[in-house]
Amino acid sequence: MSLLSFINKSKKLAKLAKDARVKRPGVGKGIPGEGTGRGLTKQEVSNNAQRKAILDYLKPIYDKATKKEDKAILPNHWKNKELDAIVAKHPDLFPDGLTSTRMHEILQGSKSGKGKVNWVYNTVSKKTKKGDPAEQLLKTILPQYADESINTIDKQYMVDVWRSRPADFRTGNFNKDVPAFLTFLRKQEFFNPKNKNTYFKSQVEYDDYASMRINQPKDESGKVTMHLAHDVPDLVPEGSTKFPNQTNTPFSGGEAGKTQYLEPDINMKVQPNLEQRYIGALADEDFSSMKKIDQEMADKNIRSTIVNPKEELSETELLQFFLNRNKLKQKFGVDFEDYLSEGIYTPGKFSGGGLVKLLNKLKLTKKQKDLIKRTAFSEKNKRETGPKAIREKRIKDKLKKVGATKKWEYVKSPHNDSFSAGGIVSLYVR
Repeated sequence: MSLLSFINKSKKLAKLAKDARVKRPGVGKGIPGEGTGRGLTKQEVSNNAQRKAILDYLKPIYDKATKKEDKAILPNHWKNKELDAIVAKHPDLFPDGLTSTRMHEILQGSKSGKGKVNWVYNTVSKKTKKGDPAEQLLKTILPQYADESINTIDKQYMVDVWRSRPADFRTGNFNKDVPAFLTFLRKQEFFNPKNKNTYFKSQVEYDDYASMRINQPKDESGKVTMHLAHDVPDLVPEGSTKFPNQTNTPFSGGEAGKTQYLEPDINMKVQPNLEQRYIGALADEDFSSMKKIDQEMADKNIRSTIVNPKEELSETELLQFFLNRNKLKQKFGVDFEDYLSEGIYTPGKFSGGGLVKLLNKLKLTKKQKDLIKRTAFSEKNKRETGPKAIREKRIKDKLKKVGATKKWEYVKSPHNDSFSAGGIVSLYVR
């Protein structure tokens, strides 16, 4: 390389280096009174400004937090929750926004350790409430929408109603869905104690639900030992990801008549597994397997409501089913009424002996036993077997197709106790 080329290249490198530095302070040999050395690069100046903005915002939160052995007790990822607020306060410093990764880089400083901030990491994790974030938000803001004080059972009731909300409140953004849901109910005067026709605490449904919660089995310490489980695979009206073909009635999650006490493991693992198996057997028309699963659910004191995932029978098939309904019931345990009723099946029906054994096993009080008996499935009580209006309309329409009519008769109970009162039974005529 010639001397002239070397000089030209050196000049270019010097110019690039100069452009990468801030003119003040300390350019090259330094400016009097402002130090010697090369000075800060534009990136370093930007990093320092961003670091100061982040720390100025986080410091009050850190200082206010409770301390344990000189460490702040804060939730996991507490810094990340402030990203948007920091950007909003300093849009000029964060024109491209701020990510958790970028914040970490700024607070960690350079590889040499320059600019590193230690106190923001001097924390211990704060135990946060477990559970669905949408349900936590609902319980937190619910009192703002109610005209009277809200207790724990009120919140539990509203969570179950929320779980059965229609598609209008399932946009995927629970921060918007929860307020919209509560606003909708408030407009219906659901939270207005002055309107007894609409106030949720004035309804028999709420009273039954509250009783089920109050009498939920507990151990000596008061800890709940059994879940209040629903007798449907999922409360989502349009069907969930796990049970896409299982539809449900909107806003029905608070109906106590569709709940049951189940041990946690049975509720969370066994019931969903048996329901999936039953749905599969129903789709395959494997009536023999359906009968076995039905018995297995009954043995474990589980009851459920399954919607037939397959299309309806043709008129010819429906007629054959109707004409042979007694044989099919005797051989396979398949009830023609269950099939007509919007394709609703109810595996795991409680038998009297099985229910009594369960109650004796749980060692409940008489009041708790009576409550369970009143809300247990009853073949004589059509109110508990599905959405009444839809059920009766489907039955009526389908029976017309096969030339059969249905008559309802009320049968008076021979007993005087409250939980064995008479019921409505059906007769088929052709």
